[in-house]
Parts: sequence; C-alpha cells; structure tokens
Amino acid sequence: MKPFLSAQLSTYPSVLQQLQSLFNDNTEREILDNLGGAVARMIMTAPTAVPLAVVCAMASTAMHDV
Repeated sequence: MKPFLSAQLSTYPSVLQQLQSLFNDNTEREILDNLGGAVARMIMTAPTAVPLAVVCAMASTAMHDV
C-alpha cells in the first residue's frame, strides 16, 4: 500500500462521521448529491475501509427524507 493512502485511510472514520452529520443536517438535493459523490470516491479508493452497510443505510435514510 502506498504511504499516502495509508495515512488517508486513518482519517476515514473521522471523515465519515463528519459526512454523516452533513447528511443528517441537509435536505438540499445538490448537497446530498455532492456528499454521495464524496462517499462514493472514498469507497472506490478503499472499499474495505468503509462500512458499506452503515454508509448505505445512512445515505438511504437521507435521500428518502428529501
């Protein structure tokens, strides 16, 4: 694994927590779209570093409320 990627992965839990609070606080479709894109890029970069069941449930709830 590349050193810079390893350093980034250590921040994933914190970043996901911050993104979750943004998902919970926003109902604007554009913001939710950008948040979803950010999470998707994190998943594509390191699929095993993202708890997919938790993230998908969170995103589904946020999108359902719009």
